[in-house]
Amino acid sequence: MGIVIPEKIYRKKLLKALERRGWRLGKFNGKQAYIKEEEKWLWIVTIDDTAISFFSFSEHDESKHHSIGVNKLKKEVEQIAKEVGFSIPKKLEELLWNY
Repeated sequence: MGIVIPEKIYRKKLLKALERRGWRLGKFNGKQAYIKEEEKWLWIVTIDDTAISFFSFSEHDESKHHSIGVNKLKKEVEQIAKEVGFSIPKKLEELLWNY
């Protein structure tokens, strides 16, 4: 699952916030991305002109384990949103999409 923020955000401010929170520069699907390993999850954020997309990948196939990782990622995104100054939809269903 992923969390999509469908608005433009000041890129420099976002990248600095990600780096302060332990995200590191990497590649995802051949494009620049920021990556963070959190316990048993791999989180990836991609940034383009139309949206910011956060992804959570689990080392386990169990849906419960994956759900925990997505909820932790949601909390991380909420903290980044506060720091950078972007809004996130109030309902989780508006944020999530299956990839």
